[in-house]
Amino acid sequence: MALDFSDIFAKYEKLVASVDGVFQRVREQCGDAVTCRPGCSDCCNAVFDLSIVEALYINHKFNQTLQGLERQAVLDRADEAERKQIKLAKKAFKRSESGVQAEDILEDVAKKRIRCPMLGANDTCVLYDIRPITCRLYGIPLAIGGQAHTCGMSGFEPGKPYPTVNMERIQDALVELGQELVDSLNTKFKAMATMHIPLATALMTKFDEEYLGKDTAVVEAMHADPFAMAQAGEQAEAKPAASGIKPMAEAQDGDCSGCEKSDCTGCASSGPGGCKGSPTIIELGGK
Repeated sequence: MALDFSDIFAKYEKLVASVDGVFQRVREQCGDAVTCRPGCSDCCNAVFDLSIVEALYINHKFNQTLQGLERQAVLDRADEAERKQIKLAKKAFKRSESGVQAEDILEDVAKKRIRCPMLGANDTCVLYDIRPITCRLYGIPLAIGGQAHTCGMSGFEPGKPYPTVNMERIQDALVELGQELVDSLNTKFKAMATMHIPLATALMTKFDEEYLGKDTAVVEAMHADPFAMAQAGEQAEAKPAASGIKPMAEAQDGDCSGCEKSDCTGCASSGPGGCKGSPTIIELGGK
């Protein structure tokens, strides 16, 4: 019997709509600093994972949307990407076993480039409408672990304050959806809520009852694999994983220098996209 995740998918789509609204808001405030455009595929070579709910959603939509040769081409690219990711993950796992700090491992992984299987021959996404949240926000400043980052291809300048999206709140929302998924399945594999899956793997996987934990022994054996282990742990902290990501100013809570306005347009003390004080931290559902 096919599993029905329509309620959780609807909540995920609502989160995606909020994320798209945040991106548009920053684009309107920062103008030319946001340089995202069709054909710019720098972020499409980033190494990052999906939450379990994102993986299920994209897999479902992929199977609904593409057929025939176009579908097979994506699966072929996914197979190639997954092979590269497995090698990368095993190398990271071995370094971890040898005592290398997780932060150093993640920094090294962030420099690697693996072409996204959803990226077509003309450098445009063949599944753009269902792209992951990471892709939707890549081109604007993001606050991750108290540090602000943005795309190296953008016009944002290091050290200057800009409206900045709190990625940890978004990750929290994805984990909450993952927990709802776990509860609905009544699976014993409770850690699935924080499980992270490469996009290539998500496209090729059959997310059936066995995979999702109805046969717990099978799932636990799968997650004992070094590849899966290397994907877990600190990676769940949503560190930036792309060679184009560059550090900016330290992200601080609250609005700019005591200013309660979220739109800096027309402000006499405003720099490009933000006040000369601290960056405005944008929360989903906030100002």
